[in-house]
Order: sequence, then C-alpha cells, then structure tokens
Amino acid sequence: MTIRMLGATEPLAWKPANGATEIHLPGGLQDESRRPCPYAWTFEIRSA
Repeated sequence: MTIRMLGATEPLAWKPANGATEIHLPGGLQDESRRPCPYAWTFEIRSA
C-alpha cells in the first residue's frame, strides 16, 4: 500500500494500529506552514 499527501512529492510511512491506519508525516511536513495547503489535507491511499 502507498499513501501520499496530495500536493506533496514523497510517499508517507504508515503502519496498522488497532484496526486503523497510522500515517507518519516526515519532518518536512511537521511544520504546518510547509504543508501543501493551510486548511485541509487529503491523503491518497493506493493498495497496489
């Protein structure tokens, strides 16, 4: 499975967590001012 934040270039690390999916943002995206949009974030999840 591949997870990306729309507008960002790199795939995100993730892991299963108690029946959910935990997505880890890399250091460059930890600062909200460096994220693709200041209001909302969308993740693309691909199973293949």
